[in-house]
Order: sequence, then C-alpha cells, then structure tokens
Amino acid sequence: MSKDHWYYVKDGSQMGPVHENELRKLFGSGNLAPETLVWSDTMADWTPASETEAFRNAIALSRRPAFEGSPPPLPRGPTVQVVDLDVPEDREVPQIRPWVRYWARMVDLSLAGFVLGAGFLIAVPAAVAMPDVLFGMLLMFVWVFLEALLLSSWGTTPGKWLLATRVRDSAGRVLTFSEGLKRSFSVWLRGLGLGIPLVALVTLIVAHGKLKKDGVTTWDRKGGFVVSHRKIGALRIIIVVLVLFVFLCAFVVGEAVARCDPFSLV
Repeated sequence: MSKDHWYYVKDGSQMGPVHENELRKLFGSGNLAPETLVWSDTMADWTPASETEAFRNAIALSRRPAFEGSPPPLPRGPTVQVVDLDVPEDREVPQIRPWVRYWARMVDLSLAGFVLGAGFLIAVPAAVAMPDVLFGMLLMFVWVFLEALLLSSWGTTPGKWLLATRVRDSAGRVLTFSEGLKRSFSVWLRGLGLGIPLVALVTLIVAHGKLKKDGVTTWDRKGGFVVSHRKIGALRIIIVVLVLFVFLCAFVVGEAVARCDPFSLV
C-alpha cells in the first residue's frame, strides 16, 4: 500500500484505504474529529489524527474561526513546508496479519492448556483421561474469561505480547473487562466455532477471508475494536517456536501418561 493511503476509524469501524488528500479534506471540513484514529503502513500503531503530522494543519484550519469581510493579507517571508519524517524500518509492518493473530492465540491456548491440565492433574486426577476434544472445548471456553481478564488488566496476552499484537478500543484505550469479555465471547463463537473441531475449521476459514478482504474481523468491526501490529523480532519468533515445541512435547507426554494405568505400577 502507498504511504499516501490511510485507514481511519469511524463509528467503531475501520474505514479505508483513502488517499491522504481526501482524509485531509475530511478533517479540514470537520467531518472527522481530531481524536479520530488513523493509520498508514508508515506507522507502527493507530494514532489520533491530532498527533499525526500529516493532518495537524488540516485540523488547525478546521478549528480556526471564519473571517468576516476581507481576508487578512498574506504573510511575508519564507513559508514552512511540512516534511514527512522517515519512519524507522522496524516499525513498517502490514496491519492485516491473520497468521500472526492465529499463532498468538495458539501460544495463549497452549499456555492456558498447560495450566488447566496441571490443575486437573493435581485437583482431579481422573480428569486426565478426559477426551482431547472435550478438553479442547473446555479450554477454549475457560480462555474466554482469562483473555478478558488479561486484556483489561495487563492490556495484552502472552501470545499477543510475544507476537507484537495489541487490542484497543476505537479511542486507543485498554479494554474494560466487559469489553474484553464481549470480544472474547465473539471470537469463541464466530472464530473458534465453540471449539468444535470441524465447525472451528469452517469459522476460522471464514474469519481469515473476511480479514483479508475487509481488513477487519466481524467481532472487531461490531465491537469497535482495533487490532494493531508491530514488527516481530527474531528473538520473539524463536521464543514462540520454543514455547509451542515445549507444549507439544508436554501434550505427547500427557497422552502417554493418560493411557497408562497408574495402579498397575503399585
């Protein structure tokens, strides 16, 4: 996408792309508020337009009262030209990244699965023999509440933090618990298909298509949520791979333990 094309948030929905000049006109005419979140591929994150160099002049003009009578004389001397500052390369990343979001969720579910499985092993040993499908459905339901708690308190989740992804409301604020719960329930239903394997496959494919086509998922558009990404460093990628590998090994070991009869060892 050209650096002259922008996205913006209006009424809780992501709009665009539009040319920079068109967006300036919207701010200059007062059709968009100065606090409107804007983003282009030269930016790391959604930012209020009033804090964005490209639109400060247009916003200032929209706030200036109209002159009565003849306009004042033009100022003498050199004029000041606004020049876009170079953005560091490590901040230039695409904002539509479905696979990054998917793997961030897999890291989160792996961590939550390990904690939930360990809790069952300690408190309810018989639950170790629970079918994998049932455990997966239970895990995704429990994660709805854990994710909402993390988004409202920490502002992110372990997977999102590792993969440089964050979720905010349309004003750029950390979600409240009720907002996080609303979003997590919508993801659980529309994105993960309640954790039912075949249903989840269909819902994930549909969600991937909508994100690629519209630039926003159904649950983020309806809830007015904004997901943004930063560049992921090599160290974070290595950590994610190691985390997933460790939990895969733990799953294999857990399966082996579940198939053994512990009483046969007594």
